[in-house]
Amino acid sequence: MRIFLHILNTWFVSALICGAGITVMLVYPEHGFMRDENIFTTFFTILFTGLLGGLPSLLLSWLFLSLIADSPMQVNWKIACWYAAVMLAILFNLQLIVLFGDGRLAGIEVVVDVWPVYAVVFVTLTIRIKQFLLLIEYYSEKN
Repeated sequence: MRIFLHILNTWFVSALICGAGITVMLVYPEHGFMRDENIFTTFFTILFTGLLGGLPSLLLSWLFLSLIADSPMQVNWKIACWYAAVMLAILFNLQLIVLFGDGRLAGIEVVVDVWPVYAVVFVTLTIRIKQFLLLIEYYSEKN
């Protein structure tokens, strides 16, 4: 349960950082991001769609962290594996969206176009590194 709560809290921190980015993009409508006159409707629609679209990443990250926490690796390797696993979960999620979504999105361009997501994930994981270390310590003492 601790692993899922860690993943869920990290996901919420990521959503808050994304929400701040969306807010900045909505405040400056000259970028062409503004879809309608109601900023709040646009903000919550984008945030809800992002959270719903990110559910496969959440569940896959839960699986990855369960494997990483129980592994006999050194802590530094676990941190590196955690960063790589979350990025892999996002790539997998993105491929699911492409598969079930519009076929025109296929290709390397879609992987590169979502670079803000990778940046937000990197910042979020770095912010929550202390909680990750406490979680790893808990599971290493448990085993």
